[in-house]
Amino acid sequence: MVWFSSLGLRVDGSHNMSLMAWVAEKARNDLLWNGKQKPPREIIFSAEEWLAAYRSWHQPRKAATVRTPLKWSKPSEGWVKSNFDGAWHEASRRGGVGVVCCNSNGEFLGALSGGWDAVSSPLHAELVAARRAVLFIQDHFVDRCRIIFEGDSSLTLATMKNHGDDTSFLGSLINDIKTFIKDISQKNFNLIRREANNVAHRLARAVIGCQQEVMCFEETPNFIADVLFEDASIVNHMIILLHGVEFWAQLEQTVEVLLESL
Repeated sequence: MVWFSSLGLRVDGSHNMSLMAWVAEKARNDLLWNGKQKPPREIIFSAEEWLAAYRSWHQPRKAATVRTPLKWSKPSEGWVKSNFDGAWHEASRRGGVGVVCCNSNGEFLGALSGGWDAVSSPLHAELVAARRAVLFIQDHFVDRCRIIFEGDSSLTLATMKNHGDDTSFLGSLINDIKTFIKDISQKNFNLIRREANNVAHRLARAVIGCQQEVMCFEETPNFIADVLFEDASIVNHMIILLHGVEFWAQLEQTVEVLLESL
């Protein structure tokens, strides 16, 4: 180690020291048996290169991370989840609104879809969607206990939670949302990524060119049924597609068949 230090080189750790000693011994044998002599610094630099190469090939490998696709999740018992989204078409200055509500069993409760004129920006479309989501809940589901408003626009959700008056260009719309939402006593707000908001997004995109608003309840619209199927478990979608008596009748028949086969 003193010899290495005399060359102005720093050796840390037992692995480094062992390699340096092995290199020094190899250089000595080359001199004795092959007549080859290397300057001390060249010996040490060669050892450092070998050590760096060894480390680069033998570093612990990090476990490969697999990104799990994000999915819509059911609300907790006693809660209703209202997913909303806004879509915007810049050329026509039109927007689309999508709202879908489900209960804690993942059952479809209702949906709203409509187009709007004179929408100035994506944020404007999201705020219109938020306003319609709040009014849709008030008109049809306010007696369903607790409500979760879920969307993929962080600014819109932050606006819904803020209690102060807004004096911006969209202030009248924002203040409407805040006024209406006060009447919902138990509420939460949840920010999600677009992948987990597919149903509301599809509802919003589908009606940008429409001039009217459409609502539906209990019966799942065909053009969002596949997305709902992906969002919830098989059992929950059996409940959605086979409401009430039909579901239990089929379940009883299935149990009878299973019992007969035993």
